[in-house]
Amino acid sequence: MSMAHVELELAREPAHPFGDREHIYDLYLPLRADGRIDGERAECDGRCRFRCRKPDGRTTFGTIRLGCEGRLQLEYCDVPGSGQVALPNIDNPFHAGQLLPIADLSGEAHLFQVLFVRQEGASRTDVVTA
Repeated sequence: MSMAHVELELAREPAHPFGDREHIYDLYLPLRADGRIDGERAECDGRCRFRCRKPDGRTTFGTIRLGCEGRLQLEYCDVPGSGQVALPNIDNPFHAGQLLPIADLSGEAHLFQVLFVRQEGASRTDVVTA
């Protein structure tokens, strides 16, 4: 089990029929060998973090915490109490091509596609892509 980098991009939706390669989430999480998040490490490991890059050039950062019912919550550094932004349950493994709903700060959910899952220290040839 080690830290992993999971990159997500906005998937196709009515407002973005081709998705959006400039709306990206980079998640840094402790993953088990099967791609599932280690909930104990996610709860106490200060390295669990994310970066959100938007098409307008804004980049925001935050931490990832374990919330109710085993769901991960994205808490933006500049928005205290933003824990309502949630990822799926930690029992679901991450894999390339997977679609994940992420609710933004307004509560509106958008689908993001996992582009790759890379273990920390992995070379480019070790990356699993969609």
